[in-house]
Amino acid sequence: MIKKIAVFTLFAFCLSACGIKGSLDTAPPMWGKAKKEYKAKKQQEQQQEQSNQTEK
Repeated sequence: MIKKIAVFTLFAFCLSACGIKGSLDTAPPMWGKAKKEYKAKKQQEQQQEQSNQTEK
């Protein structure tokens, strides 16, 4: 029983060390209306970023 707990603890420790640090981004929608809205929003953000860079 103690051996199982030790193995589980070691496994949990090793698994926690291989995660991504920081915040995670939500994956974009894969289909439907939400995908079209997501693409339009990204294009708008990209255009704003480009216009901000040209103003400097």
